[in-house]
Parts: sequence; C-alpha cells; structure tokens
Amino acid sequence: MKHRFFRYILPVLGVLAVIPVPATAGDRASVARVKAGEGCALCNLRYESFDEMVLNGIDLRGSYLFNANLSRTSLRNANFESAILVLAKLERADLTNGNLAKANLQRAAMYGATLRGANLQLAQLPGASLEAAELTHANFITANLEKANLVDAFASEANFRSANLRGAFLRGADLTGANLEGADLREADLRNANLSMANMSGVNLQGADLSG
Repeated sequence: MKHRFFRYILPVLGVLAVIPVPATAGDRASVARVKAGEGCALCNLRYESFDEMVLNGIDLRGSYLFNANLSRTSLRNANFESAILVLAKLERADLTNGNLAKANLQRAAMYGATLRGANLQLAQLPGASLEAAELTHANFITANLEKANLVDAFASEANFRSANLRGAFLRGADLTGANLEGADLREADLRNANLSMANMSGVNLQGADLSG
C-alpha cells in the first residue's frame, strides 16, 4: 500500500515542481507606507517601483526589494542594512551616506549611482554594475565585489580593506588614495585605473591586468 501511494503521488509532485510561479508584487500596505515617505523595516517590496522619488532618511532595514526599481531616487542617509536588493535597479540613485551594510546587492544595476560616504561593509555585490558610480569615501570593508563592474567609477579614498574584488572590472576607475589593504584583486581588470597614493599592502594581484 505504501509503495502504491508513492508510485502515484511522486509524478504529481514532479509536475507541481515545474509549474512556474507568477511574479507577485510587494505587500500593498507596505508599498503605500514607503511611497508616503514612511519607514518600513522588514517589509515585502519586491518588484515595486519607487523611481524618481524623494525618500531621504527612510528606514528599509531588512526589507525584501528583489528587482525593485529605485532609479534616480533620492535616498540620502537611507537605511538598507541587511536588505535584499538582488537585481534591484538603482541607476543614478543618490545614496549619499546611506547604510547598506550586509545588504545583498547581487547583480544590482547601479550605473552612475552616488554612494559618497555610504557604508557597504560586508555587503554582497557579486556581478553588480557600479559603472561610473560615485564611491568617494565609501566603506567596502570585507564586501564581496567579485566580478562587479566598476569601470570608470570614482572611488578616491574609498575603503576596500579585505574586500573580494576577484575578477572585478576596474578599468579607468579613480582609486586615488583608496585603501586596498588585504584586498583580493586576482584576475581583476585594472587597465588605466588610477592607483596613485592607494594603500596596496597585502593585495593579491595574481593574474590582474595593470596595463595602460
């Protein structure tokens, strides 16, 4: 009897496993709170659009912002600590002095974003696009930036101590005075990058391209 049950139920479970689950947006009440400029920690805001808004100082700690659109949004001093921002759109967003410590920004689109003085310690940014981003004085201590795109980024005096930058694209980046102590830059593309006055103590540059 037991074997007969599994013989019939397993094919059904197999069919259910491959049925696509439709993408659903975030919680309506939470979205309304954010659009009103109110904090919303630990909220479900996935797939939502908050582009071109002014949300300075908003508290979104631990919120789920998968694939959310925050492009051109003013988020100065905003708190995204431990938030999920995987595949989020943050092109030209202003995150000056924002807190993104321990946030997951894997493959986030951040072209031209301003992160001046922002805290990204322990943040996850593998495959993220930070091309032409303003990263002056930003804190990337122990952050994961493996294969991230920082082409032409402005990162003077940024802190990348012990960061994972393996395979990162830093071509033409301004790293003047940056702290790269103990960083992993294996196989990184540093062509034409400005490393003047940068702290390179203990940096792993195995296989990195420093030409130009």
